[in-house]
Amino acid sequence: MDSSRKCSTVAKVPISAFFASFTSFALLAAPCAGLAATAAALAACRTAEQASISADDASITSGILAKLATDSDINPSHIDVTTNHRVVTLAGRAKSQEAREKAELIARQTDGVRRVVDKVKVGDPQ
Repeated sequence: MDSSRKCSTVAKVPISAFFASFTSFALLAAPCAGLAATAAALAACRTAEQASISADDASITSGILAKLATDSDINPSHIDVTTNHRVVTLAGRAKSQEAREKAELIARQTDGVRRVVDKVKVGDPQ
């Protein structure tokens, strides 16, 4: 078989068959490309959302600490404040039940807080 004959054999493939196979491929590839783009967009959105939540958490924690520092009944160095997905956890020691309740109220009234977990104990550290 010489090269001219190979070319003529290829040339005899009906063009409609070529386009039909291309169309079938395109019909299969388009949804896959759409899924890949959607997955990438969702991953980017999730990453951006996580970054936003982390920034919100840091802002919530610093806001609570600032408010605790302005209250004369509360020693902010004895109370740890952590925030995770807008859930604030208070831990440490307060000198009285009133101070403990004030710290919890301050945390609850801070913008963005979804829930407060109060693990503060009353009394001097031992």
